Amino acid sequence: MGGKLVVVNLHGGFPSCFVEAAFEHLDAFKALAARNALVYPRAYATSGCAPAALHDVLMDAPLSSMTDAPWHPWAKVRHPARSLFHLLQQHKYRTWAFGAFGLDPTLDPHRNPRAYPLDTRKALQSLGIDEFDSEDAAFTCREAGAHDACVIERAARAIESWGADERHACVLSLLACQDVHKCAWHDDAAHEARVPAVEPKGWMPPGLERADEASVPESVFRDDPRAPGYAGPEGLRRLAMLHDFLKGDAHELPGKERLVRRVAGLHKFAWATLQRLDAHLAPLIKALLEAPDATVVLTSDHALSLYEHGVVCEAPWDAACRTFLAVSTPATRAMPGSAPRMHPTVPLSLACLPTLVLQALKTSADWHVQAPPNGVCVAVSLAPSALCRANVEPRVDAFSLPCFWARFVVPLDDRLHAVVFWWSLDDLVASTIAADSEAEAARAAEGRRRPASHRRADAPLAASMDEWFQLPRQDRAHRCAQRDAWRLPLADDEKLAAAYDLTVDPGELHDLVGAAGDAGWPRGSPGRAVLAAAREAARHHRLLGADVRLLLPEAAHALAPDDVAHCSVQTRPLLLRRAAAATRDVAVQTEAAVHFASPAAPRRAPSRASTPVAARPAAKPAGDAPPAAPAPPAAPAPPAGDAPPAGDAVSAPLAKKKSVVSLESTRHARGRN
Repeated sequence: MGGKLVVVNLHGGFPSCFVEAAFEHLDAFKALAARNALVYPRAYATSGCAPAALHDVLMDAPLSSMTDAPWHPWAKVRHPARSLFHLLQQHKYRTWAFGAFGLDPTLDPHRNPRAYPLDTRKALQSLGIDEFDSEDAAFTCREAGAHDACVIERAARAIESWGADERHACVLSLLACQDVHKCAWHDDAAHEARVPAVEPKGWMPPGLERADEASVPESVFRDDPRAPGYAGPEGLRRLAMLHDFLKGDAHELPGKERLVRRVAGLHKFAWATLQRLDAHLAPLIKALLEAPDATVVLTSDHALSLYEHGVVCEAPWDAACRTFLAVSTPATRAMPGSAPRMHPTVPLSLACLPTLVLQALKTSADWHVQAPPNGVCVAVSLAPSALCRANVEPRVDAFSLPCFWARFVVPLDDRLHAVVFWWSLDDLVASTIAADSEAEAARAAEGRRRPASHRRADAPLAASMDEWFQLPRQDRAHRCAQRDAWRLPLADDEKLAAAYDLTVDPGELHDLVGAAGDAGWPRGSPGRAVLAAAREAARHHRLLGADVRLLLPEAAHALAPDDVAHCSVQTRPLLLRRAAAATRDVAVQTEAAVHFASPAAPRRAPSRASTPVAARPAAKPAGDAPPAAPAPPAAPAPPAGDAPPAGDAVSAPLAKKKSVVSLESTRHARGRN
């Protein structure tokens, strides 16, 4: 018996403010809703980093097995042996993948890739993918609309070739609204941008001279990290500083009139992008819905904020974490009626997507991540690249900057709450040292000695925090790099940064923690119940009370913005513009993704004052050209005390140096030829 599974993932991001509007006005979404699709408008990503969120969806591994963008050597802390594609292969499905994947850095064309330029179709067979696309757009700076149109066209041709009695499963990863990251606010931003940026005249729709203030979310005005005296987490303020720095924008709060025009234009730009995507996607979705054996899944593995709370991504707000999930199966389409089965108040973690897909295919398998019994959705951001925010001018201490966070959406008593924890690298060290001390005390009470171990998980940090703060910064960074097992400080109420009642405050403007004070909401009856549910979910995912794998670079405190990649637009950890350097043209795409040049090798001119090796003779002039000028007189001899010894002791080193110079000249000549 045949079967078709098509998962459309808007990997480039989907604005959370458009979730409900999409199912009302976009044809692809409306077609799913009209055929009794199961719709979750409150699906939540599992990570603030887009590649890590996709990894959590597709790979059979615990949450946060991937913490950062795949360009970084510290990104993957586990290498799972099984993916969703492997499970589908076990059930006799032929697996396909199209579009932006980004989980295998060997497909990066800016490196020495494993499969390029021969054939990428079989490049991901180790991940269970039988047929891959012609390229991995996650590693290139593609325009989202053109990329998605081509991917949908190729996928449609492949789907048409499937036989009626064959089993096929296909995942399409589209860029969707990724170009929102490129929208700069200043007219001259392109001259200062460190990542690909588009000036307002390139993306602002016409006719917005008098934009309606009522159309702009209230959080845009009331909670911007750029505002003077911002009282929110310092990590959010540094995030806004970093994004402004990358796009060449001034880190300042815009005037209200200009702010309204820009945000209204950003909404129109994002909606126009979705409309263009829908024009290509709707025919494919409608054709699949007419197939009697097709299961269709439409989702986005992470959300985008259109300047709500002054951010676009990588922040623990509902606007930057909430997305959607729609599932249509032959069974749901056979049900009477034509209304979607909406679950507007039920939160769903996208880590449960493989389980839902297997249930839709009427099969099952053991999967690492299961939903906690209390239905809490968890999102964690453990990206070490976030430490570079400390080195945006003016610089701050990277060890004490809160740049890691965890967000829990808790359904309790017919209400939805969100709680957010922020912590720094010092906080992470403190909780890990406390856990090590407890383990050592337990061993001492049992009369056991600590066994000798060379595992990174057992690498010592310090005996106490007092000793930790006495260490030089470089030594602290080195000890962090030697360790890969940590304890998250989620049990510490002091790391609770914010709490919101999403039922009555969907815009997250009234912080229950800040409004109630130290002795208020966290210690009251509702607060204790919500925090207990959040920590129960953290234990379920082994984020609390157990070691969490995390790799840190050797000089984590010194990470600069040009050492890391921050979002899907900056396609590798090198900024677009760096210090000017002489270049030589080459015919391959090299370090700069938009340039066809690489830095020329520096030439070292030998110092005649420091070595007695004779300079290379001048070339013979061609034609009637005048002869070269005579060489300048030799430098005066050094004082007797510094003179080298005479005789054979000098001639042997000279001969060796001459042979080295000759060898280097031969190598340079071969490189030029």
